[in-house]
Amino acid sequence: MEKIKDKPAMKEKLAWGLGGFSEQIAVNGLNSMFMPVFNMGFGLDSKLIGWAITIPRFFDMISDPLIGNMSDNSRSRFGRRRPFILIGGIFMALIFGLTYMASPYMGQWAMFAYAAVACILFYLAYTVYSVPYTALGLELTDDYDERAHIQKYRLIFSSVATFTIPWIYKVCLMAGEKARALAAQEQVAWYEKPLTLFPGLAADASVKIEVLGSRYVAWACALFIILAILPTSFLVKERGKITGKEKIGLLSSAKLVSKNRPFAFLLGMILLVITGMYFVNPLLMYLNIFHVFDGDKDAGATLMGLFGSVQAISMLISSFIVPYLVQLLDKKKVLMIGLFTGASATLLNLFLVNPNYPKLQLISAAMLGFGMNCCWLLNGAFIADVCDADELEFGYRREGMFSASFGFIVKLAFTVIGVALGYLIAAAGYEAGADTMTPETIRRLRWFLVLFPTACLAGAAVIMKFYPLTRERIHEIQAELSKRQELISND
Repeated sequence: MEKIKDKPAMKEKLAWGLGGFSEQIAVNGLNSMFMPVFNMGFGLDSKLIGWAITIPRFFDMISDPLIGNMSDNSRSRFGRRRPFILIGGIFMALIFGLTYMASPYMGQWAMFAYAAVACILFYLAYTVYSVPYTALGLELTDDYDERAHIQKYRLIFSSVATFTIPWIYKVCLMAGEKARALAAQEQVAWYEKPLTLFPGLAADASVKIEVLGSRYVAWACALFIILAILPTSFLVKERGKITGKEKIGLLSSAKLVSKNRPFAFLLGMILLVITGMYFVNPLLMYLNIFHVFDGDKDAGATLMGLFGSVQAISMLISSFIVPYLVQLLDKKKVLMIGLFTGASATLLNLFLVNPNYPKLQLISAAMLGFGMNCCWLLNGAFIADVCDADELEFGYRREGMFSASFGFIVKLAFTVIGVALGYLIAAAGYEAGADTMTPETIRRLRWFLVLFPTACLAGAAVIMKFYPLTRERIHEIQAELSKRQELISND
């Protein structure tokens, strides 16, 4: 391991962190819009939506390690990471916009095919972007505590995006209503003309307003994604380059990753954490609309916007707190605190999601924000430590391959959410496109909201109890790597 003496400047930390904004808008923006727009808007069966989200995982099993290995072995004069980030980010943005260009007049199976192909292409582009982006951040420093501080910048910009994402369905409704109103006017102001691009859909009362509005919102998101990836692609200096090493093949690299025991603990933990914590918001959308506000989509979407905004503020504040807790307590202990906080929040939702006191659930939002941030901020720092342990054992620096494996599990977790949510909503008794929900369906969904996430977070805590890489162990590993490098240099 070559000691990284050139520490990243503040502008580089900010530029790299800005990539987290693109990542958050792309993935969570898609997830936040996909289920309600295609289910309540287009009327696509929730089970089919779940499968549309699942199918890309079969492609990810190949694309994720392939991109990770290609990035690790790249010898481009532009760097190992940045060309992938730029190209992948642009395509990711374009496909995001195209996803919501589906015709509302399609049948169920045609709509399903469109949604599935869009998801496949989107997640392929996301892989090309996210795997090298994560690897770039892992290589910025080899200091145990500084690794957590660098991840802070990613989480700060992610929190800014998180502040807006919960409002995305509400904005779809607003944009759709405005576009429909403009379609009935003879004269339109110049600044309103972008909302008149689809006059046929706007004039058709059978097309739901979220379907119309999602087109405008999706392309606005695409523009923000592209603007945010540019500083990451051009202003961050690549570090940690490996010289004098032969390239390692895809299968050999994948085999070595599978032998890394600490990384296996991390993968199990993050699968359960994402499945647990991110299961809350989409299910809560249905409960707020049909339970808290008795079918009022606008009121339900507004409350979800407030919920997400409080969650984002909590994440933003904790982005400054968590790195200092790591210095005091160690990463593993801070993660356990976050898991306990998140599990407590999901349990409290049984009482906080209350039609008589709608805003009471914002307490849960603040707790979930802190819990999520403990996990997300520390994940990158954990993986950087894993790369040190891996180099000591096998002699290679493979941040790209580890980022790919981690990214695949993250996408797999979101897939589990999509499939589980689709089947749970259907099993609870809700019919796609319906404007009401029975009391029995609401009761079932309330219990799903509480029990499933709590069990996932408890399981994650059990797994991480056995995670072996402490601060002391990482310092020992880095000392051994430095001695090895000195011997190589002397030879």
